[in-house]
Amino acid sequence: MATRHLRTPSILLVSNSVDERYVYTRALRAAGYRVVLAETTMLAYQIATTRPTDLVLTDVRCTGSMTGLELTRRLRTHTRTSTVPIIVITSETRRQDAELSLKAGADIFLEKPVPGDVLREHVVRLLMACGRLSSQSSPTHKLLRSIDDDARANDRR
Repeated sequence: MATRHLRTPSILLVSNSVDERYVYTRALRAAGYRVVLAETTMLAYQIATTRPTDLVLTDVRCTGSMTGLELTRRLRTHTRTSTVPIIVITSETRRQDAELSLKAGADIFLEKPVPGDVLREHVVRLLMACGRLSSQSSPTHKLLRSIDDDARANDRR
């Protein structure tokens, strides 16, 4: 039986904030994901529609020619990105932002601050649900398996 090699999932991170890009990138890379950064929604749209993208993480309030909501809408209507999972985050606690994000096509809406472990859990769940990540190839699964293997090795000593 042939084993299918799955590439490392690529996550497109869109945020105007340097600090947020750093924090979220660090959390996702620590879990083994490839993170592609975009400072603007227009750049994010170009990347998502021309390169393999497994998940998009965007801020609802990105500034520029297009908001995070508009980016979400446009990604949902493009043939290459219509099934790519999208997580929308915001510091706004307005209930309407959540509703608008989900109506625009977001899979999940999260309010900041989003702890790294919570973000990783949502990413794993979405990637597995859409078949872009198998449970055996999940970076989180590999990390847990590595910890378990280390524990067993220590027990044998």
